[in-house]
Amino acid sequence: MAAGQLIDEDPEQALAHALAARRQASRIAAVREAVGLAAYRAGEWQTAIAELRTYHRMSGRRTHLAVLADCERALGRPARAIDLYRSVKPGELPPAEAIELLIVAAGARADLGQREAAIAMLQVAELDRTEPWVARLRYAYADALLGAGRKAEAREWFARAAEADEDLQTDAAERLLELDGVVLDLAEPADAKPAEADSEAAEGGSDAAAGEPEPAGGEREPADQEPADQEPADQAPAAGTDEEVEVAAGEAGELPTGELPTGEAEAATGVAPAPSEPTKAEPLVTPYDLVILDLDGVVYIGEEPVPGAAAAIGRLRQEGRRVVFATNNASRAATEVAALLTRLGIEATADEVVTSAAIAADTLADRLPPGSPVLVVGADALAGEVRRAGLTVVASADDRPAAVVQGYAPHVGWRQLAEACLAIRAGAQWIVTNTDATLPSPRGDLPGNGSLVAALRTALGRDPDLVVGKPQPAFFAGAAAKAGASRPLVVGDRLDTDIEGAVRAGMDSLLVLTGVSSEAEARAATAESRPTYVGADLAALFEPAAALAS
Repeated sequence: MAAGQLIDEDPEQALAHALAARRQASRIAAVREAVGLAAYRAGEWQTAIAELRTYHRMSGRRTHLAVLADCERALGRPARAIDLYRSVKPGELPPAEAIELLIVAAGARADLGQREAAIAMLQVAELDRTEPWVARLRYAYADALLGAGRKAEAREWFARAAEADEDLQTDAAERLLELDGVVLDLAEPADAKPAEADSEAAEGGSDAAAGEPEPAGGEREPADQEPADQEPADQAPAAGTDEEVEVAAGEAGELPTGELPTGEAEAATGVAPAPSEPTKAEPLVTPYDLVILDLDGVVYIGEEPVPGAAAAIGRLRQEGRRVVFATNNASRAATEVAALLTRLGIEATADEVVTSAAIAADTLADRLPPGSPVLVVGADALAGEVRRAGLTVVASADDRPAAVVQGYAPHVGWRQLAEACLAIRAGAQWIVTNTDATLPSPRGDLPGNGSLVAALRTALGRDPDLVVGKPQPAFFAGAAAKAGASRPLVVGDRLDTDIEGAVRAGMDSLLVLTGVSSEAEARAATAESRPTYVGADLAALFEPAAALAS
């Protein structure tokens, strides 16, 4: 009770009370929840994450996900915040809570430098609703527009936010005045007591939006904020409330479904602006500081190199360009992939390899307590990644796994799928590394992991809980973050995974014609999977951009 009473006025003292309660009653879920929320308000991000996850495990409820996502942002891990947003299912949240999670996720996009992608995320039907939370959504949208330099549009939405903000949740009215060049004189009277002035400054300077009772990560300056005095819009739910922050449902088609918006608006987004002159004669690769290369069908097919791939990658190295190898194939560990590339004459290290198996294991580690049993349907490489993440690998539904993780392996058959089916029916989470329907081989396209997933989907009558590989944008954001890049180029051979994922991540892309998709398919593709460029093979990286624009 003391923690709840103090959390708004003195978060550090509230945390001290909550920790004292934990020492006396650490097995009570509500106590761990109180510690997590107090830690969040006090800026103790790691403690907040640990305590709220413990609360999830003890209570069986996934609440305060917006708070967790905001903590990840505060720790400089915006990609994880986006993963949390994407990890929840449609229909699990009331509208207000879904909007809070959406706002945080959009802020994470802006942290990654993807300002237009953040705007696209917030362009939802709920902007025209009349509920009290719409003021915060409009404020966040206006703030995102302003961050992208779209001042006129931002002014319109700050005005609409102020109009809806009857409870003074935001400082939209003040922001509107600032945009109009009106400076309010908020100086204290000359005879004001210093203590009073300090107190008022502390009260007014910490909230994300004027009148808000919670910091929601807003006491820090997020990466997408320019002016030092500009308040961030991506606030998480008020600390101390008992909110179910798992993705929203609402009316059909209205609320976020865990997926980034697609279509023309998102197709225009980017980590950095696309080349302003696509007809330039300079090599296509010139403006980019990282090349993210798919493997199967781009660099090799099976264990045979694609002609010219080694020479092209060698040239990238010689020119000092960074390269990351990103594959949906979960059947090889990063060390094995690097060894294979080296055998093919391509310089590579495990640190330069991103696999869907590693991302799946890290995702499971975020969702489950350490040591949790996980049924692995896939290769030894996937099982190894699960062990690396601190989880226990099991092979039977009788072991009562907390999750099933499914990836491609040539030995996967009916027995493994049957065990997975039983485990998922018993309540295990179902995580999938990728849904590629086919896998290229020297003999032609073969069934891929998506085909095996389809068998389980048919048996269970439902979709997986989460797909972590391409075309999920977090896969590409993680690859870019791994290299510290601000303007990556994605190179792939499939429209439905490589290119669609690049579009959804706001990155430019090159489709090479050495694998699955054809040039005719690329020309006919919709905005959701249309590449920026089309080339015969990796040598296209060094050809004039004008000749390759799709």
